[in-house]
Amino acid sequence: MQIKNHFLFFSKSHFLIKLILSILFILVIEKMYILEKLDKKYNSVFNNYKNRYDFILQNLPSYNHTHIYNNTIFWCWLQGKIDKPIINACLNSIKRNIKGNLIIIINKKNINQYVHFPRYILQKFNNHSISNAHFADLLRLELLILIIFFKG
Repeated sequence: MQIKNHFLFFSKSHFLIKLILSILFILVIEKMYILEKLDKKYNSVFNNYKNRYDFILQNLPSYNHTHIYNNTIFWCWLQGKIDKPIINACLNSIKRNIKGNLIIIINKKNINQYVHFPRYILQKFNNHSISNAHFADLLRLELLILIIFFKG
């Protein structure tokens, strides 16, 4: 009687293990299928972005690629001249505490040297449909894309 119970337990656990492995196998196959479909569907979109940023990277004036990625701090100021004491104090604090890093101040005049926004985004920004804070968030995302995905 005791042997039969062990056999039943083994049969049930063996069945459960087979079931779990089968489910895992199906999930892995399904994930591979989904990833393959996504790759086929969005590969052209990814290549479009990559080509766009490769073009920008190749045409950056006076900055080479190693400076863009190594020890660089991008600082955005969209409100014109940096003439407020608190803003100067922040910038001086960055310069004082993070020595040896390149600090690039991005403003409305030089933004196109570093990132490329679609025309409609720039129009919304210029029409004040997008606030400075929102635009700075978009700029941050564009810079992260540039730095993370296109290091070379």
